[in-house]
Amino acid sequence: MKEIVSLFLKLGTLGFGGPIAILAMLEEEVCRKRKWITGRQFGEILAICKLLPGPISTQVSIYVAYLRGGVVAGVAAGIAFILPSFLLVLGLSYFYAHSAMVSRAAALFTGFQVGALAVIVLSTGQLASGYRREVRAWLIATISAVLILAVPRWEPVVIFAFGMIGIWVGRGGTNNRLPETRELKGRKSTNSSAFGFFGFATTGTAWLAQFKASVFVDLFWVCFKAGAFVFGTGLAIVPLLEGDTVRHFQWLTHSEFMDGLAIGQVTPGPVVITATFIGFKVAGFFGALVATFGMFLPSFINILVILPRVWKRVSGTPAAASFASWAIPSVIGGIAGSAFRLGWLTLTSPALVILFLLSLAFAIRLRPPGWLLIPLVGGVAALGRAATLL
Repeated sequence: MKEIVSLFLKLGTLGFGGPIAILAMLEEEVCRKRKWITGRQFGEILAICKLLPGPISTQVSIYVAYLRGGVVAGVAAGIAFILPSFLLVLGLSYFYAHSAMVSRAAALFTGFQVGALAVIVLSTGQLASGYRREVRAWLIATISAVLILAVPRWEPVVIFAFGMIGIWVGRGGTNNRLPETRELKGRKSTNSSAFGFFGFATTGTAWLAQFKASVFVDLFWVCFKAGAFVFGTGLAIVPLLEGDTVRHFQWLTHSEFMDGLAIGQVTPGPVVITATFIGFKVAGFFGALVATFGMFLPSFINILVILPRVWKRVSGTPAAASFASWAIPSVIGGIAGSAFRLGWLTLTSPALVILFLLSLAFAIRLRPPGWLLIPLVGGVAALGRAATLL
């Protein structure tokens, strides 16, 4: 257990560069260094988690630890992986809320927003690159973009609806069949422990539900919804969170939301840690705890409850592949529609449009990680602002 906790604390602290970089570090640690699992097993875990909603790096981490030491190990690994980024974002959120320097550094944060927008657009393009020749995927993405742009809170319904249509149509199953996962077995105590953990989570949710007039219930539900529908990439939270926190509840302004998204991308760990910033902005430290708990709870349920009892029976089947082949283009469309809206609200001057285009060209050419690109664009914006004052 000590080895598991120390490993995932390390990965959570050094996990810059997005899920691909984190997964590469994890594969090196658990397959080549420690030899907990084989490379083939790691590939199977990755294939399964790609079809489950939730931040993929978090879910793969939980599953690897679960295979190593059961449910308790899975819970411990998930918490250890999330904790460093939670603490860092919490500290940055406090600084953001209380420091007078923030208002003086408006150009810097504007640059952060432009850099974050460039990361979103580039990520959307990378996700869509696998569907370049699929007319059906482009049609799904376009319809989803329009629907989610019009009503962002419909995102879960739109994604799920397209996934179910995919199963009904029955396309994409035989050609996209996933690897079998029979050799992936957890500890024998998994089922009872999993339901014990699920019971704990349900009890916590029921306790929150007592405070019907409290903002904590709304905050938990908003983040739980987003965490339950993060298909394909952590940036899938953008349309749903922006629709709820900015447009519906009006907890944050557009500018504050973009700042929170930038903070989530420059810190280690999954980008969905943006929930910590939102929770702190809405209700302080306890708001940050509730929002983070709501965002990551679906990942624990997926890996420790659903996967051991249900998902292994359907993974690798045509139905699962068909669901993914229709749901993931819908996710891409939602992100694209949200990126259009965010760009419309963020790029409010010709100078910002030029900075965005230069940032995007730089990102396409050199492919720097988001945690490097965003501060770099912020620095350029700050220097540009300072130069105009001279």
